[in-house]
Amino acid sequence: MRKLFAIVMLMAAVATAAAQTPVKVSNQVVDFNGKRCYVHVLQKGQTVHSIAQAYGNKYYEAITRKDIHLLSVGDTVWLPCKNPNQPLTPAVPAAKTESVQPQESVSPNYIKVEPGQTLYGISRAYNVSIEDIKSLNPEVAESGLKAGQMLRIPSKDNPASPKPSSAPAPKQSTSTTRQSEPVQAAPIVVRDRISKDKVYVSVMLPLCLDQMNEISTTKFDLEQRGKKTYKSLEFIQFYEGIQLALSELLSRGANIVLNVVDVPNPTAAEAEKAFTSHNVANSDVVLTLLTKEPFEKVAQLARQHNVFVVNAMSTRQDILDNPYVVKVMPSAAGQVSAMLKSISAHYSGATITVVHSGSPRKTESALKDELASQCAQMGMKCDFVVWTNDNKLVTSLKRNSNNVVVNIYEQEPSRNRIQVSTLLNRLSSMKSNPPVLYSVVDYTKEYTDVDFGQLQMLSYHTFNTDYDENDPAQQHFVQAFRDQYKTEPLGLYAGQGHDLMVYFVSGLQEKGSAFWKDPTTGNLQTMLNPIRLMQSAPGRGYENQVATIRKMGDYRFVSESITNTKK
Repeated sequence: MRKLFAIVMLMAAVATAAAQTPVKVSNQVVDFNGKRCYVHVLQKGQTVHSIAQAYGNKYYEAITRKDIHLLSVGDTVWLPCKNPNQPLTPAVPAAKTESVQPQESVSPNYIKVEPGQTLYGISRAYNVSIEDIKSLNPEVAESGLKAGQMLRIPSKDNPASPKPSSAPAPKQSTSTTRQSEPVQAAPIVVRDRISKDKVYVSVMLPLCLDQMNEISTTKFDLEQRGKKTYKSLEFIQFYEGIQLALSELLSRGANIVLNVVDVPNPTAAEAEKAFTSHNVANSDVVLTLLTKEPFEKVAQLARQHNVFVVNAMSTRQDILDNPYVVKVMPSAAGQVSAMLKSISAHYSGATITVVHSGSPRKTESALKDELASQCAQMGMKCDFVVWTNDNKLVTSLKRNSNNVVVNIYEQEPSRNRIQVSTLLNRLSSMKSNPPVLYSVVDYTKEYTDVDFGQLQMLSYHTFNTDYDENDPAQQHFVQAFRDQYKTEPLGLYAGQGHDLMVYFVSGLQEKGSAFWKDPTTGNLQTMLNPIRLMQSAPGRGYENQVATIRKMGDYRFVSESITNTKK
């Protein structure tokens, strides 16, 4: 309740501040990259949200030359004109202050410096840093910028193109249309960091900021807590975990530029608009919490710009077809390795029965193949049984006194729920000698009506459960979250946001751009789950190869004493 009240008070404060400086709509209309746009100069007390609202736009439709969170008084914002027939404003004499518009290159990647232009103005016009311009033009660093000089900059089509390296450049297409996707065989280009002194991080998730005003704090609505849901609060804990990590990193001396990008609608078009308008291409890493369609679009755009994009929660293997995707959820190989090492350490000599549906679904098939392969490598015998609703499984298990059941059954959600419920009933009926149960999916999170007594009887093991109260690092995080936000971290969104921010910023600080050639961070320990990233094959994205098993005991989950890693 206190968290909700604090958010609403913050909204009210922002709204009040914005109201103190009314947005006066400009009549100036220009052609901006082929679009008719109103030109607005930011005034004190105004935000991109308040400006866009005044012009009848959504805030993410506004066009800026830099991150909207870093805009200052005097910066220009372009607002798309809804009327395509709106006449353009006649040209007027240039103002005394510098205004640089991107020009057509007079030769590949070069422009001619006009009188009065500065490095600062050019860097803003082309969305590159001053350091990048100097590194491409050493003479500028030595003697400064001069009118008439030929200046090398990234091409207009790709403002965030990398600096030249010693590696041979890939062959350019002879087609007149720039290809949006490189061919699969093309080498992965690891571009230089945006700045040697700063780490640029973009975070893309559905904050739904335009729906914040729907949150109500009336007495009636406050009493409905838990019954009313708001899209603006659905994933906010992921962002709050990132903010806690940001505070930690800044206290250690890190210099971070954080670009928070709201993607309120789960469509590819909205994701592309947000990616472009917020200049996400100008990032060292992109952290995302997006659904399938918007993530695929963001990953496609990231690939075009040679930017690595991290998926926080997906378990899908097909996202790794893009070599610039980083999947932090454990791989099938890592999960199977964790389970088998746990079984070997705690249930030595057990008969392992793997229950599956017999279908070719990707997740189940990958787990089944890994179980067969790794059991053979470790000399462990696994019996694979296709699930049916009769008692044959129980009859088979009663032949042995030491049983472990690994359930990887996967069908549509309704059938999965029925299968889990029936399986628990069957296994818990073996009261004198119940088997031990392992699963990849956490049944306590997936099914709200699951019987904890049955799971307790079966010494249930799984992945990705709640925070471990016996883990000092996790409890320190939980307490810090309570102190900062006056509420409990619900689920793993907050912890995952924290860990990803710490891991990737620390890696980029430590190794620079070379981090992406071997994305490991030495002895750095993440708070929630360990991370070891590897490519399953050349030309594919990175996937986490580490998983941590947790066991139910005394009706709660605790981490086991061994680290489970697929090497």
